Amino acid sequence: MASLSYGKAGKVEGRQKYKVRWREWATVDGERKRVARSATVVGEAARDELMVAVRRALDTLGYYEPEARPEEQVCDLEHAAAAWLRWKAGQGVAATTIVKSASVMRTFFRDAREVLKLKQDAVVPGNAMSIDLMARVRLVWQARGLAPSTSYLSSGAILDMWRYAYDEEWPGVPKPPLLSKRALPRCPPASGAATPPTWAECDAICRRARDHAQGRGADDLPHVAATMRYTGLRICQVLGVHGEDIDLAHGTLRVRVGKSAAEKEEQRVIPVSWHLVEYLQPLIDARGTGPLFPTLVRGGRPKGRANSEEPMGMLWERATADGEVRREVWAPPNRRHTRPHHAFRAAFMDGLERLGVRDPVIDRLVGHRPATVRGKSYVPPREDELRAAVDLIPPIDWLGAEADDADNVIPLR
Repeated sequence: MASLSYGKAGKVEGRQKYKVRWREWATVDGERKRVARSATVVGEAARDELMVAVRRALDTLGYYEPEARPEEQVCDLEHAAAAWLRWKAGQGVAATTIVKSASVMRTFFRDAREVLKLKQDAVVPGNAMSIDLMARVRLVWQARGLAPSTSYLSSGAILDMWRYAYDEEWPGVPKPPLLSKRALPRCPPASGAATPPTWAECDAICRRARDHAQGRGADDLPHVAATMRYTGLRICQVLGVHGEDIDLAHGTLRVRVGKSAAEKEEQRVIPVSWHLVEYLQPLIDARGTGPLFPTLVRGGRPKGRANSEEPMGMLWERATADGEVRREVWAPPNRRHTRPHHAFRAAFMDGLERLGVRDPVIDRLVGHRPATVRGKSYVPPREDELRAAVDLIPPIDWLGAEADDADNVIPLR
């Protein structure tokens, strides 16, 4: 009697999977040997049907070959990638991450067809997935000037998709490497810590934003710069502020936009400086509800680099040329891209730390996750601590060097 057995192999969509095992005759290195083989099916009916077919084949031929057609033994890898994206979305992964991962998959399959010398409408078979294919695709990316960090992150997404396809038993997908470093390129060196600006340097940009807005209609650039300077929020969070998010009576702001899905869902309310409330009150009274900075927002989303990032970068560039700010605080030499928006966030955190504010309070204000279990579960910052911290922020020096009163100028470090 041929050796034949089965065991449970988990569940898929609530149905039990079974792995059927047997030993059959095969030629290995020129010798006839008995080798172990197995196949996985879903449901008891499929299990019993497979066991009958295997037993009949072993008794008559000594080996079992699936009856499925050859083209059904190798999947379309692009279909597996689409299933992987749907699975990630079902796990609650942020929509922005799904969009980026989908873009990585499109680029990978386009260049994989080039490497494999396939037509652009041809199927990429599951058995083509390999460490060598990933390495050859990365060479194409390198020739096109893709940043090493982007190549590294994209390779990580591809490896994750490969592991998903193998675990879900997509036909023909080979086993991925156990160690990630075998399939990933060398991790690019991390960027060093950037130098944060001072309050005075941020004030210089706020003044230039105000002057830039004069004569240009409803330009919200100075209001955005002031909000970032007083809150340390990211540019997307500032542009997502609505008039009803700011409580003028209590001096609080509801953060409706988050970098992650968890931060967006939290909709945290933070106190803001009364100087900012006073500055924004006329704008809120005039515009009421809805986006507070409509000239930079379209359909609830930022209009793009040309509307906010490029003008802000221009202001930092001119202020640097005039000696009002240091270049390294917004264009670090160890980073590929400038950071004119994020410089306000760095100044906010560094300025509060220099004023003696506790790290958990700063983390809560800017939206960072607590660093300790105590901060996560037991002792969150109190509201009075948050209010005291933002009340320490000095007002914006709107006069600068033209002020008659020397106390109005906050000197650089």
